[in-house]
Order: sequence, then C-alpha cells, then structure tokens
Amino acid sequence: NTINNIQKENNITAELIKHALIIVESHVSSIVKAFAPETAHYNNRGKLAKDSEAEFVSSVIHEV
Repeated sequence: NTINNIQKENNITAELIKHALIIVESHVSSIVKAFAPETAHYNNRGKLAKDSEAEFVSSVIHEV
C-alpha cells in the first residue's frame, strides 16, 4: 500500500513537471518572439516558415 502511494505520488510529480516544462517553453517562446519577432517567420533550418497562421507584425503604417 505504501509502495503504491509512493508510485502514485511519483507519477503525479512527473506529470506536473512535464506540464511545467510545457508552460516554461511557451513563455520562453513568447519572450523570444517579443524581442525578435522576425525569427517567428523562420523554421529551425533558417528557411521561411510556411505557416499560414503566422502573422506579419510591422511598425510601418502605409498611407493611402
């Protein structure tokens, strides 16, 4: 019974750590995109990402 409780606690702890790592990764990704938004448009090989959901952010305002 004690061994089962320890295993259950270890499994819960492992799942919490996995979840925390996912959250940390998303926070780091958000910070990197804030400091260097142009990097969001490239994949890990340096090629232009073909993600249709990626939005281009620009500070240039075009006058009509």
